[in-house]
Amino acid sequence: MTIQATWESRLGAEATGVVRRRAWLALDGPLVLVVIIVCALTLPSGSYYAVAGPVVVAILAAHIYRQARLNRALAAALTRHLGMQVTPRSLPSLRSVAYYDAWLANQRGGTPWRGRSYLGGFIRARRPPK
Repeated sequence: MTIQATWESRLGAEATGVVRRRAWLALDGPLVLVVIIVCALTLPSGSYYAVAGPVVVAILAAHIYRQARLNRALAAALTRHLGMQVTPRSLPSLRSVAYYDAWLANQRGGTPWRGRSYLGGFIRARRPPK
């Protein structure tokens, strides 16, 4: 299934486009590995650290900046599509349709999601009820 077939009916066309752009962020991890390997193979040991370190830091800083910007765009698109306030911090993990549907039911029912997702949804933690 494609992103469009799975998510467009749930997120709307604008938010699906943002999700498609967010998928490109996954290439930053392999890019860092390629930079490290190329620097290790082509540069002597002392200059390896001088070149690879700043390049890797720049790639990671750009990744964090782009992810924050795309999360704000996704939250704005979901706010317009769903007609309710969605903040970048309250964005659900989009790895599972069932997880998104449960998040949406909680949001519409007035029950805030009492969980937190880390590493793109691989690690999920639930906070205890108040």
